Formats: sequence, C-alpha cells, structure tokens
Amino acid sequence: FSHFEQDDNQIRAYFADGTEANGDVLVAADGVNSRIRQQFLPHAAIVDTGMRCIYGKILLSESTKPLVPDFLHHGFTVVAGLQPFSMALGLVEFVHQPAEAAAQFAPSVQFHTDGDYLMWSLNAPGVRFASSDRELFQMDGLQLQQLVLKKVKSWHPNLRSLVAASDPAEIFPLAVRVSAPCE
Repeated sequence: FSHFEQDDNQIRAYFADGTEANGDVLVAADGVNSRIRQQFLPHAAIVDTGMRCIYGKILLSESTKPLVPDFLHHGFTVVAGLQPFSMALGLVEFVHQPAEAAAQFAPSVQFHTDGDYLMWSLNAPGVRFASSDRELFQMDGLQLQQLVLKKVKSWHPNLRSLVAASDPAEIFPLAVRVSAPCE
C-alpha cells in the first residue's frame, strides 16, 4: 500500500507494484504504524506503553497437542504469572488449511503456515526482559526462547514444554504502542 484517494462514493487504494483497488470501505488493519492511518490521521500521536511482548508459535503435532489444555479450544486465554509477567495463548485451528484455501480463492497468495498452531506471548514491561530495547530487539529467536524459558521456569511444565517446543524462527519481540485519542 502506498496511498489512497477518496471521493463521495468510493475509496481507491494504490500499491507500490502499480495495482489499484476500489471499494466502499478501506480497513486499516495494519497496526500502529499503519500507512493508512499516517495519511488519514497524520496528527495522531503514537504512545509507547513501555510494555513488550515476546511472541512465539508452535505447530500442533501428536507430541504437542496433549500439552494444550482443553479450554484453549474455546477461546483466547491469558495466564497471570508472577507479577509483572503474563502470557497470552491462542489456538489457531484451520477449517481449511491456508494453502488449500488460497489455491481456491487467491492462487497468487503464498502462506508459510504449515498447519494448526498455538500462538503465545510473554508480556511485561520492557525492563523486565532486557536492559534496553536495543538489547531485546537484537536477540535472535533462540535467545528469546531461552529468555522466556528463564522467566517462566516456575510455571506449569506444559507451558514450559510448549515454549521449548516452539520454532525459534517464529519467536520475536514486539513493542506495545497505542494511538492517542484524537479528533
């Protein structure tokens, strides 16, 4: 996405590859750094909350499925740990695998998701993870995984096993930022 134009009846979105899309609604679902928000509300301030998340993903397999508690099949869950840490968990079980759905509905779309998975994030003020954002954001997935395992060492063994079985290539840090209310 590069920019949009709006008239009374339609919105036209322009993309870097030269393509365009027309519609009645343009949804800015691209996060706090949204290019759409930057154009539509350039004066909207972004506020760093100081919170950081380390996200991970584990593919569900015969060895990892038994570690997933039943209640996760019914919705997103937050685990309250020793303050200030919490962990968010969300199970993603596809009705149709993404590659199969893409082949039918959007053949040009490529997915890297190989199947059902559990996403997790360990959340806390950034200073509880590292001495600086620079230090935290320079860590690779394996270093982040080891950091999370250290922080949850007294938690339930299944949670630790899920983190340990996660693919380090799917583990990354994120700064939690929000948009300040504006006109």
